[in-house]
Amino acid sequence: MTRWLAPLLLALAPAALAAAEPAKGIVMVGEMIAHPGKGDALYARMQREIPPIPQTKGRRAYEVVRDGKNPDRVVIVEIWDSAEDHAASVKQIDPQAIREVKALMASMKGETFKR
Repeated sequence: MTRWLAPLLLALAPAALAAAEPAKGIVMVGEMIAHPGKGDALYARMQREIPPIPQTKGRRAYEVVRDGKNPDRVVIVEIWDSAEDHAASVKQIDPQAIREVKALMASMKGETFKR
């Protein structure tokens, strides 16, 4: 995952870091690979999760992006004040939404970084 991580973070850095001051907390980068042909549906489903997230305590940035070369690959970049704030936000997600996303995914991996 690291060969694409640096360019992705550099592309998102100006907006995300401006929204993320002060420089503390965590940055989470997740990669989801949809089942073949399900990338559009996965991306659309993850986009629907964005509206409630800005009101979540500790959320500084949340971006869902697509891979231009692999339409079944979706990447999420999140910046949070703390791991606890992120964990609390996950508890607010409708379990049905989680089931829908899992049904579309072939695989998922992620990394968390301290700021």
